[in-house]
Amino acid sequence: MSSGAGTLIVENCQANNELAFTGIAAVDEQLCVLVTFFQIVLDPSSTTVSPLLVEFGLSLPVLVALPFFEMSRAERAPIFAFPLPVALWQIAQVFSAGFCFPFFWLAMIVSGHASTKPNKRTVIDQAHADATFFALCAFFLLPSALMAILKDPVVTAIWQPFPIWMGLAWGMHILVRPSSRYGASGRKMVYSTYIFTFALAAAGHSYAVWPLFGDHAEFAPHFIPGVATSAASTLDSFDAAMNLLKWDMIFSFASSMLGSLWFADTVVEFFAIVGWTVLAAITLGPGAALSGTLLWREWRLNGKQW
Repeated sequence: MSSGAGTLIVENCQANNELAFTGIAAVDEQLCVLVTFFQIVLDPSSTTVSPLLVEFGLSLPVLVALPFFEMSRAERAPIFAFPLPVALWQIAQVFSAGFCFPFFWLAMIVSGHASTKPNKRTVIDQAHADATFFALCAFFLLPSALMAILKDPVVTAIWQPFPIWMGLAWGMHILVRPSSRYGASGRKMVYSTYIFTFALAAAGHSYAVWPLFGDHAEFAPHFIPGVATSAASTLDSFDAAMNLLKWDMIFSFASSMLGSLWFADTVVEFFAIVGWTVLAAITLGPGAALSGTLLWREWRLNGKQW
């Protein structure tokens, strides 16, 4: 918030009572800040979409799905039990994914969840795999698309607790399709989910970044953050808010790519992951790079079965 965007948003909310959604002062105060921030970023006055929003928005699904899959493993570590994904992402809504994911990956490494050695604790059954894919599509991707298309404050406000909506949908799906009836391996759905997030991220990268390759003057304003920027004079300017998003994307994916190095069991695998991550991040985007690594890891965890 050193960019001045945070102070500007808070001051705007204090002077404007129009963004009242629940009638509960504390909730509406937080919602006002979040909604105003996203309204600035979405820029309803513009007919074009920022390349950063396309790149970040279509890279995020893999980071949304990952905690739900870790929660779904047969013998997960206690720290990954429900409602970890809901709490993680709801905190990220307030403090940013870039703040939360370094801690998530630290927990992955310390708890042993970063291991790629197959055993009973690594299994994700069909019920839990299906529930995660359903929650991701119906209560993250669809609401996110509506928010980006409609750019309406009410829709944006409804989107803010998407982790809660996903958690409820995930739980209801498990009740309707429980593990007692759908207990077979769900590896194919997990694979399909990571292939899906790979395709989304790669498509976003090809649309948003490929046209800017080789043109630093065009690329830099969209993706390279500043250490500090002066506060915007009005809420019509979104430069300060976009700067926050740039840092958010860098920290969330840099920590994830660094954490994924713990998947390696040998020196060869370590350098293979490094090589893949660097090459794929440049050509296909960070979301695709991480999706590919997680797909390989899942294949390893399932005894190299497709």
